[in-house]
Amino acid sequence: LHLIESKEKQKEWELWAESAISTNADEWTLKQTKVRFESTKGDIVHVKGDQGRVLANKDIELSGNIIISSQNGYKFETERVYYHSRIKTLTSESAVDMRGPMSSLGPTLMLT
Repeated sequence: LHLIESKEKQKEWELWAESAISTNADEWTLKQTKVRFESTKGDIVHVKGDQGRVLANKDIELSGNIIISSQNGYKFETERVYYHSRIKTLTSESAVDMRGPMSSLGPTLMLT
């Protein structure tokens, strides 16, 4: 499955999934999902997870081995993340491990 969401000619996100099932017109259930989020400023964030759902309001929920990578080298790992389409925000109620960009000594920041 490949989906693209855009508003006013600006791409908000692009999603790929190994498989998808539509249980009704309002929701997709996904397996092995990757999403590329793009801000109006051109910032890009990649999110990968084992399972996912896309809801009618264009919100996205991903779970299982979540890895979030920013273009400036930060990496986040958690078990569940939720994208709020209306406010264009990623949130997680699960613990999040954060690693800063790599240096010759390893990550510049390690935080849980």
